[in-house]
Amino acid sequence: MVGGVKKPFSNASAVSKVVEIVKRWKWGPEMETQLDKLHFVPNMSHVNQAFKEIGETDGSLSLFRWAKRQSWYVPNDDIYVLLFDRLNLIRDYDGIQSLFEEMIKECSNNDRMSFMSAHSRVIQHLARAEKLEVSFCCFKKIRDSGCQIDTPTYNSLITLFLNKGLPYKAFEIYETMEEAHCSLDVSTYELMIPCLAKSGRLDSALKFFQEMKEKGFRPNFPIFSSLVDSMGKAGRLDTSMKVYMEMQGFGLRPSATLFVSLIESFAKAVPLK
Repeated sequence: MVGGVKKPFSNASAVSKVVEIVKRWKWGPEMETQLDKLHFVPNMSHVNQAFKEIGETDGSLSLFRWAKRQSWYVPNDDIYVLLFDRLNLIRDYDGIQSLFEEMIKECSNNDRMSFMSAHSRVIQHLARAEKLEVSFCCFKKIRDSGCQIDTPTYNSLITLFLNKGLPYKAFEIYETMEEAHCSLDVSTYELMIPCLAKSGRLDSALKFFQEMKEKGFRPNFPIFSSLVDSMGKAGRLDTSMKVYMEMQGFGLRPSATLFVSLIESFAKAVPLK
């Protein structure tokens, strides 16, 4: 302190001091009192670096709460990502949901601020934890706020609904993805084509299959298998055999189960006398 004015500190010294206080006091009023007494004015760069060095959830959250009340605080996507990751590590999904609500409110108050990475992290963590209703609720709030959602996040939700036996909801997520002009990656095709084929939407499945190849993606065995099986069971034997031959052209070998499916399909189409 020089003449009542806080003097400048080197960045390394500033970060070190913040980390020291947080690690010593952990959380609560005493920690905040010590931070308020710092002989320099911190900034978001100091806080960002301190978060990486603290490595502990409660201390990180306490520092975050204190920083939010400071005049120099600026919303930061990276900090939210780090906090969501740490809450996920200790499986504090209620904590993730609570912090998400804070972030949504902050996002609505800062039109120019993007939290795309943090939004995506929330959905992916909740989806992988199979928190069906919560993840879908968060997804709708992000979508309704006009914020962008990336392809891996859509894929996480599609996977969640498929695993829960809800293909119609998975397709609803895909339609939302299409409306948002979000590009499909190879994982999206690998999820959607078998889903469409098994649910009887064969023309849509074939459309995706052709589109996938046109984009240079290589179909995997589950895609070929689902198409061959579903087309055969639907009596579309020519298409089933065409896909089967194409599968062999990709160097993929049919399984015993696929052979049985083909035999049964042809047997039903041409009854034995």
